[in-house]
Amino acid sequence: MTESITGAAVKKVRKISDAVSDVTESGTDIGRHAAEKIESIRETVAGTIDETSSALLSSGKQISEMADVAAQTIQDGADYVRETDLRVMGADAKRLVKRYPLAAVAVGLGLGFLLAWSLRRND
Repeated sequence: MTESITGAAVKKVRKISDAVSDVTESGTDIGRHAAEKIESIRETVAGTIDETSSALLSSGKQISEMADVAAQTIQDGADYVRETDLRVMGADAKRLVKRYPLAAVAVGLGLGFLLAWSLRRND
C-alpha cells in the first residue's frame, strides 16, 4: 500500500512538474512574443522619425531656396531702380502693360485698393 501511495505521489509530482514546465515555457513564449512586438514597434517608430526628419530637411531646403530667389529678385529690383532713368522705367512699364494687359489691370486694381485703404478715415 505504501508503494501505491508513493507511486501516486510520484505521478502527482510529475504532473505538477510538467504543468510548471508548461507554464514556464508559455511564459517564455509570451515574453519572446512581447519582445518581438516591442522590437517591431520600435523599428516602425524609428522609421517614421527618420521619414519625418528627411521631409523636414527637404522642406527646409526648398523654403531656403525660395527665400534666396525672393531676396535676389528684390535685390535686382532695387538695382534696377537705382540704375535706371525715369524715362526708361516708363517705357519698360508701357511694354509690360502691352505684353500683359490682364496682369496690369489686376496690379492696378490692387494698388488702387491699397491706396484707398491707406487713405480711409478711421470713423
